[in-house]
Amino acid sequence: MLIIKKSFLVNISLDGWMHGLASLFKVLARITVPPDHDSLEGHPMLSRLYLRNNPLGIHGLRSILRLLCRKESSMSRLDIEGCKSGDEKTKSTQGFSQVFSFTNPGGKYVLDLGVPYDRSLCRMLYETAERFNLEHGKAFVNITHSNPPYHHPVRDSIGQYKVRREGVLTFTFNVESAIGAAWSNVADDDFIGFLNSHLAMMRFEPHKRKLRPLLANWKAISGMHAEQETFLTALASDFNMEVPYLEYMVQACPEASNEILFRLIPSLKRDGCSTFLAMSLFPRVEDLLETQWRMESFLLFNPQNPTGRYKLKLESSMDFAVAQQLLLLDRWESVVNRRHNRGDVSQRGNRSQLRNELYQGRALHLSVKLLTEWAMPEFGEFECDYITSYHPKQGSKPLSDTLWESIMMAIYDSPCRPEDRLKVLKIISHQIFLSSLHIRQMVGFFRNDEDREEALVMFWPRIIDKYNAKVFRVRFEKREDVVRLQERLGYITFFPYMQPENAVFRLNMAIYEQRVAASLFVQLMLREMPGNIKDPMYEKPDGTLDNLTMGVPRSWADWKQCPSDGIFSGHYSCAPENRAFDFRRRLAETYGYYDAKTMAKINEQDVMWWTGLTEPPSDILDLLEFLISRFNNVDEAFRKIISLSDTKTPLITLRVFQAALVALECGKFKGSDENQRLAAIFRYLDPGGEGSISQNEWRVLGQLWNEFDLTIREFVQFLQIAFGEDSLSMHGSARLQKSQELQVK
Repeated sequence: MLIIKKSFLVNISLDGWMHGLASLFKVLARITVPPDHDSLEGHPMLSRLYLRNNPLGIHGLRSILRLLCRKESSMSRLDIEGCKSGDEKTKSTQGFSQVFSFTNPGGKYVLDLGVPYDRSLCRMLYETAERFNLEHGKAFVNITHSNPPYHHPVRDSIGQYKVRREGVLTFTFNVESAIGAAWSNVADDDFIGFLNSHLAMMRFEPHKRKLRPLLANWKAISGMHAEQETFLTALASDFNMEVPYLEYMVQACPEASNEILFRLIPSLKRDGCSTFLAMSLFPRVEDLLETQWRMESFLLFNPQNPTGRYKLKLESSMDFAVAQQLLLLDRWESVVNRRHNRGDVSQRGNRSQLRNELYQGRALHLSVKLLTEWAMPEFGEFECDYITSYHPKQGSKPLSDTLWESIMMAIYDSPCRPEDRLKVLKIISHQIFLSSLHIRQMVGFFRNDEDREEALVMFWPRIIDKYNAKVFRVRFEKREDVVRLQERLGYITFFPYMQPENAVFRLNMAIYEQRVAASLFVQLMLREMPGNIKDPMYEKPDGTLDNLTMGVPRSWADWKQCPSDGIFSGHYSCAPENRAFDFRRRLAETYGYYDAKTMAKINEQDVMWWTGLTEPPSDILDLLEFLISRFNNVDEAFRKIISLSDTKTPLITLRVFQAALVALECGKFKGSDENQRLAAIFRYLDPGGEGSISQNEWRVLGQLWNEFDLTIREFVQFLQIAFGEDSLSMHGSARLQKSQELQVK
């Protein structure tokens, strides 16, 4: 038996034991037991540890439990009464946590090799690299030593890595290459499959022969609430558990059943069945309902569609599990994107799917350059947006209109709050694909801007025809709504690749992704028509304005040549005949990750060219209203105007336009400024500035007409859903006609 007390430590003479005990000695100074057990685990005489009233805390007890559960260990009994406190929550939130994580060992480490604790940590990282068959040069990157040169250690005669005993060693432990190799057989989009495989391999698996001692030691602390809480938290983040283990623990300590299931359900395999069986272990329905609301973040987390906003309290095992799996998915998607040679569309040029990361309310990128360097602590508040790189593949089919309308009916009729309806949609979002028209219909069912935004964000990866995205983008009329979507989904991801017409932008050139977005607009302009970026403005960091009177610099087509500070703003305009459709499609595939096989079959005729009612000047809408009252479509109006002139070409000049409105007795623009207003309308319909309007340019009015018509149809459909079809028939038809007239106005 090895006795370790607060006031007394047994001195062991064996040199090998001293190495392992040095780690335990650190308990008194740092209240954290390191992960190295090479010296202790194989000792045949060590069967019991007396640790009463030692402030081990979660990290220390977790290390002891690993030692207990190893096949090579002879230990069977722990005396851990009073081992309930530690410094997990009092550690500085700055710097890097020098705590080993089995689940996600990657990160930046600064180790003082003169300290036994840090040497033990270093050995465990070398053993992890060996387990993954990683070359030391690939696993340990950006490595520096205070006393160079540094050479990677080799195993000594007793099988331990012979780590240097002096100096400060700084490095980043890189596991991305290991992820790519170890799980190369996992499909790129099988996120749950990756998580299950990764956690099964990386988390600590108690040996079957050591389950009895583990569970017996749990039973031994029955009634000790604080010790039970520490024991459960120690198991939660780094151990793989199974439903039978949880069942025994509930039976052994029924008074702690709620805490057992709350803390350990995240340690089960994510297969649906395990969670369901574990939920059935609650002794009473009241216990289930009482605990379930605390588990909401984990139960609502959808790994197959992780896109969304997260605000997580890392002290909670549920929230910690979600944060841990988000970081793992981020690394997996980074590996997949590199494998397919995809461009970097991350917020800060670090290939991360995470955006707007905050820890304890402070921007995380101020502390770590790369998110892979961050060793996530087990306390504090972590916030982020996650946007997956997944896009529907060729052959993906959207829900039928009938089925989708049935779902919308159920959502509308539900007595639940809008945020609760969104939670239900989130759970099933990975099982369905939607069209752009479905998305447009859905956002119309939510009143609040934040709910509409959330609905679009969650289904963004499930839209099969993003080339028609403008159909629903126009429903976000406020500039601040669009900016929020850009911040959440990404300026590159949410870029209007196929229909950039009338896109208004204001880009902070200090941020990587916004420089790339600026370069995309410049590339489009240079390929389609110089001058397509209207009213360009560059605001320098000192506040001075540059109107770019000589035009937007051509060098800005390369994001590396863009200025790295200041604000670039403007809006994009392009005549239909100047569209470089193939180039737009190529940009969408390269930066938007649109499926290349799907896009190869898309032609200009397949795109729903669209214009929102808030995009053009109000006089354009007045003209549209006049034409709607007299013609069946804009092509008919175009032919009529041409027939009223003596021109021999199918082009409308300003003189022909003015004369035709007089002949059609249009009085909407009467007044002293009539000519100026008509000239402004003409310039809008002639974005290329050729001095004439072609039929394709005139069809921009058709895009507005389609938006107007669809808005009316959606309004009628809403009335049918809200009040039923009977109220719209017979005596209700007059009210409907009046509603249509009001909508037109």
